[in-house]
This record gives sequence, C-alpha cells and structure tokens, in this order.
Amino acid sequence: MQLGKLTFTLIEEDAPDFSLDHKVEPTFYNFGTTDVIVMQARIKPGECFQAGATGFEMTGTIPVRFVGTGKKDCKCYYVVPQNQC
Repeated sequence: MQLGKLTFTLIEEDAPDFSLDHKVEPTFYNFGTTDVIVMQARIKPGECFQAGATGFEMTGTIPVRFVGTGKKDCKCYYVVPQNQC
C-alpha cells in the first residue's frame, strides 16, 4: 500500500505557472466570489475542477487565472506521496 499526505495550496492571485509537481489527484475548489480559469476550465464560485488523473503523480505547470473582481480564494487540494520505511 502506498502512503500519502493530504494537503492544499491557497491561490489568491494569478499563477501562470502553477506547479503540479509531486501532486496526486490535484483538485481545485473555488471558495471565492469570482470565477477562476484553470487550464481553460472555468470554475464558478462553489465549484471544483479535478486536474489530475487518479493514482498518477503529476508533473509540470498549468495556468490559474482569476476573472473579474471579488474575493480570490482558490484552494488546490492534493495528495503528496510519502516514503514507506
């Protein structure tokens, strides 16, 4: 069995090169009051977008952009693989 730790990154401003390195199943949740664009997918307030593939550790970067004015509060929840001893 593989072990992992659930964590998140808070995004409050545009991130043209948001890193997915070492993230498993990254899922973006929009807790703000303005839309968020993640890889050209529009996430409305209260919605989420799963950007990874189940069971795969991701690499690379993706663009995250806020649209309009309002509260900018997007969280990317993901699993970080842990080494077993």
